[in-house]
Amino acid sequence: MPPYNNTVPPSSVYEGDWSVIVNAEQLGTNVFSLQVAIADKDGSQPRPVTVTFTYASVPSSVEYDIYVAWDDTAPLTSYTKVGSTTNVNGDQVTLQRTAAGGANFRFLCVREVASPGVNATVKVRQ
Repeated sequence: MPPYNNTVPPSSVYEGDWSVIVNAEQLGTNVFSLQVAIADKDGSQPRPVTVTFTYASVPSSVEYDIYVAWDDTAPLTSYTKVGSTTNVNGDQVTLQRTAAGGANFRFLCVREVASPGVNATVKVRQ
């Protein structure tokens, strides 16, 4: 799979929505997923964002890093790493955007650090 084209405006996830950023595929080591914009309703407080990782079958090992940014004009390599997963059974990572020490962000993507060797699906939900 060639690297995703992240130069066009990303899809947005509003409260109650979800978006697939890795769609039953293997990205390849150190390749970034699609990015997704996290949208808030006017005047509302930023809500937590959940990133769910699932695999077609149980891989022997896996590692994904979660990256966020406030501005989508920065290249993906300048996004901030805020979490990761190595759970071969799948994982659900919730990012608190307003908690003490939590990063407030508007854009999110993942990077495959160690390929699972099986197809992965990554969903982002707000």
